[in-house]
Amino acid sequence: MKRLQHYSLSFAEYAGYSVPELIAIAYVSRFDFQEHEQEFAEKVHRWAATHLKRRQICFLASLCRRSDDIEYDPLPDYEPVEEPEAVGEAPLSSAA
Repeated sequence: MKRLQHYSLSFAEYAGYSVPELIAIAYVSRFDFQEHEQEFAEKVHRWAATHLKRRQICFLASLCRRSDDIEYDPLPDYEPVEEPEAVGEAPLSSAA
């Protein structure tokens, strides 16, 4: 369960760069990446993402490091980012 919580946290920044800034860096260099890396850069750009899960933001940062001097960020295991709720979505009722 702790592992799931660890990977389910969302992050708005990495090493002082916001998610949109990281996306912009990777998107400019996307044609220098392998196909799956290019697809990822294009996908998060299309999403206009502002928050990414741990694996996603670490992967994006690794792409950015190829063209920019971005430090490694250990990313905390606490302080999850509050994500905006989807419009029109009703909360799930408890089965207690």
